[in-house]
Amino acid sequence: LEPITGYTQWNGGDAPADSMLALVERINHWFGPRVDFYEGKFAAWVYQQPSASINLYRRALRNNPGDEYIRHFAAPPAPDADSLQLIARADSDDFVVRYQLGEYYYAIGDLESARQWFGQVTRIIPEHAQSWFQLGVCASNMGLETQAERYFRQALELNPASPQTMLNLGLARYRAGDMSTAEELFRRTISASPDYGSAIFDLGNLELRRGNRSEAERLYRLSIEKDPFNSLAYLNLGVIL
Repeated sequence: LEPITGYTQWNGGDAPADSMLALVERINHWFGPRVDFYEGKFAAWVYQQPSASINLYRRALRNNPGDEYIRHFAAPPAPDADSLQLIARADSDDFVVRYQLGEYYYAIGDLESARQWFGQVTRIIPEHAQSWFQLGVCASNMGLETQAERYFRQALELNPASPQTMLNLGLARYRAGDMSTAEELFRRTISASPDYGSAIFDLGNLELRRGNRSEAERLYRLSIEKDPFNSLAYLNLGVIL
C-alpha cells in the first residue's frame, strides 16, 4: 500500500497479512450494510469518479431501501436542466442559475460542462469564491493540475478562511512535490478546523512519505478518531503497524 494522497495503490502485499485482515474486518464492522454507499463516496472523493459513484449509491439504496441518508445521495433532487438553460440564455447576468447548472453537470459527471458554467459565474461575479473553488475541483478531477492550483489560489485569496480551499490547494502542492508548502497548508487547515479528519489524514500521508512513521501513525489514529469512516486511514495505518 503506497500512501499517496488522493490515490492509494496496492503494491503486492507489503503490509502484514494479519494486520490487513484485521483492518478489513474493522472496516466491514464500521460500514456494515452501507459498504456500497461508502465505496460510492470514495469513488467521488478519493478516486475522483463522480459519475461512477452514482451507480454505487443506487446499488446501496437497493440494498437499504429505507435508508433516507443514502437516498439523499442516490436520488438527489435534480434541477430541470433544460429550464435552467432557457433562463440562462434569457438573462446573461443570472449567476445563480449558472451556478446551479454547474452543480448539476458536476453531479452527473460532465466535468467539462460544469467547468464552463462555473466559469461563467466567475465572469459575471469575479469575487464569487465558491465558483473558483468548484472550477479547481473540476480541473483537478480532469487532471489539469496547473489550472486547478490557479483556481484554488484565486478562491483562497477571496476567502482566506476556507479550510476546504486550503486543503485542496495543499493537495495540489503535494501532487506537485512541494512538501513544505503542502505541509503549511495542511496545518493551516487543521488549525482552522481541528476536526477536519481528511486534512489530518493528508498530513499523515505527507509525514509517511517523508519517512516519519511514528508521526504518521499518530496522525492516522487521530484522523480515524475524527472520521471513523475513512477506510484509507485504516489501510495506511496497516502499513506501519
